[in-house]
This record gives sequence, C-alpha cells and structure tokens, in this order.
Amino acid sequence: ASQLHQVLWNLCENALRYNSKQDPIITFECDFHGESQRPYIDIIDRGVGMSDDVKGQIFEPFFTTEPQGSGLGLYLARELCEANQATLGLLSTSGQGTTFRLSFTYMPIDKQNILV
Repeated sequence: ASQLHQVLWNLCENALRYNSKQDPIITFECDFHGESQRPYIDIIDRGVGMSDDVKGQIFEPFFTTEPQGSGLGLYLARELCEANQATLGLLSTSGQGTTFRLSFTYMPIDKQNILV
C-alpha cells in the first residue's frame, strides 16, 4: 500500500502544481474498464493540459518542465505501477486539463458488494 500511496501522492502533487490557480480542484474517478473489467482510478486536474511534445516525454527519466524538478516523479510512479502489475497512463488534451489513469490488474469481484 505504501507504493500505491507514493504514486497517488506524486500524481496529486503534480495536479496541484499544474492545476488552475483560480480553482485548484483534483477529481478522482473510479470505475472498471469495459470488457476487461480492470478497475482504475483517474486523477484529473483542471489545468491547461500538455502539449504533444510534453506528452511524448512525460514518463522519460529526468524530463521536467520545472526549473526545480528532478524529472523522476512520473518516471518512478510508472515504474512502481508496473512493478505491481498495474499501468499508469496519460489522457491529456491541450487547454483542457490532464488525467492520469492508474489501471489495476483484473480481479474478478462482485461489484454489487462494493461499499460506496
């Protein structure tokens, strides 16, 4: 659970950093992928999104758009996900914010018994 915490913490810190300064809201959405029924969590900010150039490099080690950034946060977050049989993906549209999707391994469960 501590690795999941580290991944979520990093995604939330980034969401707050790049979020709308007037309305710094982070939204979490949880659901299941269509046919695969893999559970996922979306971490969504209301920032300006990313350019195609940034999107293409965002998970590369040492890539950063911040003068004080190490460029390791998202790289390590993705590596931790993969080490735990999860995936970390990016859904971003320039001018419309950014969504990171953390998808977990398929686990057959009875969705009607999930506490909300």
